[in-house]
Amino acid sequence: MQIRITEKIAGTTIMQTAVASGGSISPLSFQLLSGSETLVNSTAGVSSGNGLYYGLHLLPTSEAWYIGQMIGVINTNTYTGRQLIRARALEVD
Repeated sequence: MQIRITEKIAGTTIMQTAVASGGSISPLSFQLLSGSETLVNSTAGVSSGNGLYYGLHLLPTSEAWYIGQMIGVINTNTYTGRQLIRARALEVD
């Protein structure tokens, strides 16, 4: 299995997404955790229609690895998802 990694420039916004075809996710939250799994930011999932959800986070300005986590409930079942996020410092010549 391949690990999903997203690279973004530190200090920019990252969008986490979730899809629930045929059902709705409620409640739904997205978290941004540090590499040691300390909470950096948390936001409620927003429905954009047709079973698509999103949450926005502002990445800290320091270069580091983060964990993007999703926790949602569909019917009575709890689902989680995680991804690795690498914030890179902007370097220009």
